[in-house]
Amino acid sequence: MTSAGTLERVIPQIQKDLDERLAYFEETHQVVKYERLKAKVEYDIEMMQEVGYVNGIENYSRYLDGRNPWDPAQTLIDYFGKDFITFIDESHMTIPQVGGMYAGDRSRKENLVENGFRLPSAMDNRPLRFTEFEQKLGQVIAVSATPWKYEILASSKTPKRAEEFYEFEPASWEIWASDDDKRIVPQMIRPTGLLDPNITVKAMDFMVDDIMESLQSVIKSGERMLITTLTKKSSEELTEYLIENGIKVQYLHSEVDTLERLEILKELREGKIDVIVWVNLLREGLDLPEVSKIAILDADKQWFLRSESALIQIIGRAARNVNGVVTMYVEQIRNYDVKKEEFEKFDAHLRILNAGKFINNQGLVISQAMKKAIDLTIYRRSIQQAHNEKIGMDPQTVYSSIKDIGIASNKKKRELSGDPKAIPKEIKRLELEMDIASANMEYEKAAWLRDEILELKNSKKTWKRR
Repeated sequence: MTSAGTLERVIPQIQKDLDERLAYFEETHQVVKYERLKAKVEYDIEMMQEVGYVNGIENYSRYLDGRNPWDPAQTLIDYFGKDFITFIDESHMTIPQVGGMYAGDRSRKENLVENGFRLPSAMDNRPLRFTEFEQKLGQVIAVSATPWKYEILASSKTPKRAEEFYEFEPASWEIWASDDDKRIVPQMIRPTGLLDPNITVKAMDFMVDDIMESLQSVIKSGERMLITTLTKKSSEELTEYLIENGIKVQYLHSEVDTLERLEILKELREGKIDVIVWVNLLREGLDLPEVSKIAILDADKQWFLRSESALIQIIGRAARNVNGVVTMYVEQIRNYDVKKEEFEKFDAHLRILNAGKFINNQGLVISQAMKKAIDLTIYRRSIQQAHNEKIGMDPQTVYSSIKDIGIASNKKKRELSGDPKAIPKEIKRLELEMDIASANMEYEKAAWLRDEILELKNSKKTWKRR
């Protein structure tokens, strides 16, 4: 709702912009777009004059706010005082998302404006550009296990020095010693005393047999295992093999919807599943303390899912269990003992295979991303272990409670009696449950209930046609 005085001010502005846009469509002989926009905006103006409100009134926010074209809209940040601090959690994911919001919104709005569904002013109801977002912030703390270049450079007055932060030789360079010039503070010590996991590298040739052996050990100790592959096909094939061998297994990939993912993860923690085969383990905040072993297949392949930050994130999934172990399966060079001298020596343990890969003393291929992730993990583990010995801490796995989000599987369809009169009553009950779930910030449950309501409404229409 808005005041009559505001409407008297903004409606002439809306009408003026409408006339200009209609003139453009008329000159370019776009009759359908002309009529579409004319009907839409004139109806909106009439609604604002009669009731002071219209659906989609946010598309006219620039007029109502008194902003100039292209000016940013007001956000929650504008309501803080001048002295505030912003925490950006999982900054390696959050900051790119903030940066991409404007472009995504603009692309969608341009299509609507071009086809006569909105006035051009609708594009001013938009997210902030990243530079506008930066200008509104004061002090910032970015929290991430794998900060990107943006956070690292923004934390130092000396870009070259900051770039060395992820060369993973902190012990010799002391690059992790925070100071006024480089405000980067590593948090390596966990309150629980748990260490980063041990890492082993093995040949892909014997991967299946080795995984079966690991699984038997995991199942015997009442723990769980995760296996990450590179493709959906390989995850399905491995899952089928494990099922044939009597293993309780499930696989996850992009086609598994969110609610089903949550159910599968819950079943893993409860022990209904012993292992999950996963295409992508890059999901922040996974709390799976029962997982003691992770297998990374094709760890030496250099691309997005096997980059240094991806590997660090995957390794972290095993850091919640005191027995955490990560096994990286890689290619092995045949007859390496005979060919060894053909490769240039890098250090006591590695030789150079090519620009981005090394070979260890067993002939196993180590990618540059693997080397950095392993070096960092070993360094962090040594610091954590020394701290535990100093204070006499004996770390133990902390098992958090297994939360029930209170929804059934998406695979299970709600069964109602054949009486169509029962459907409206059921819809009303579910709408009440959805409102309660939203009020309690149980958004996954609310989303599921909303889908159930839509399904019931569709079934109601089907009954009417009979």
